[in-house]
Amino acid sequence: MYDLTRYALVFEEVIRQPPAYPFPLGSNPMGWLEAASDADLRRLSWGRLRDQAIAVLEVVSEYKGRYLALYHCAAAGGLTPYLSEQLELTEGALRRLQGHARRVRALLDAAPQPRHGVERN
Repeated sequence: MYDLTRYALVFEEVIRQPPAYPFPLGSNPMGWLEAASDADLRRLSWGRLRDQAIAVLEVVSEYKGRYLALYHCAAAGGLTPYLSEQLELTEGALRRLQGHARRVRALLDAAPQPRHGVERN
């Protein structure tokens, strides 16, 4: 059985370590993306818009992992009020992020492509 006292060790040695590529260059926080209009996003260069899409992908991946972990905890150990609340909050975040991902993808698809002979991403 897993020893829960290992949390502090794993937190320091794994979770708090910087990732290989900390944040896409040229991307903005999700709050900026939520507040930005499509016109604001169209003014970004293709590379910056791509970096913004990568940032959204990173956050979506994090929340997918969180949702799946919460779901499997609830399925295995029972749905507590805390798990229920966290599942609802995480689902709401995923749905908002999904909208951002679709929006950025549509703008990337409509933007002139930097590669010769490529019409879509």
